[in-house]
Amino acid sequence: MPKEFNQQACAELAKLTQKVTDSADVAADDHPELCQDSAMFHIDEQGNWLYQNSPLPSKFAKMFFGILHCIDGQHYLITPVEKVKVSVARFPLVLTDFEGVDDHLSASSALAQEQTLIDATSLIGTEHKEIKLSQFNIEEQAITVKFERGIIGILGRACYYRFINQYLTDD
Repeated sequence: MPKEFNQQACAELAKLTQKVTDSADVAADDHPELCQDSAMFHIDEQGNWLYQNSPLPSKFAKMFFGILHCIDGQHYLITPVEKVKVSVARFPLVLTDFEGVDDHLSASSALAQEQTLIDATSLIGTEHKEIKLSQFNIEEQAITVKFERGIIGILGRACYYRFINQYLTDD
């Protein structure tokens, strides 16, 4: 059972938040040394973020997602001055809703023309615009999406079935 956020955790999180706010984008091959070997953050199977085993408020998770990178299968929060390890149970991002940009566009014509397929929202409230069909990996048990910085997200259960019904079945 996760412990509640305490004063020390809030103070440490405030320091990290300031570094995120002050930082610009980091080039993929220009990162600082790892702060510590163990993960300070964890993303569980449902896409919930934890900081030192305490639930992280969505507004912080949303902000930290902006500096989340996947490098050689490992996840990190990277600023120009700090690199923090993140453990991920399955996928770091779970998409919970999507809206078709063109509901009359078939998946095959979207792929052939590299057209935008959907705009999506994640569990933590991040918005992802103009996702192209070529970013999707469609398998029997999961539909994943490739994002910037090496991040791979997954469609949540309701989105998975809705996506199949809307784009992959013949009417």
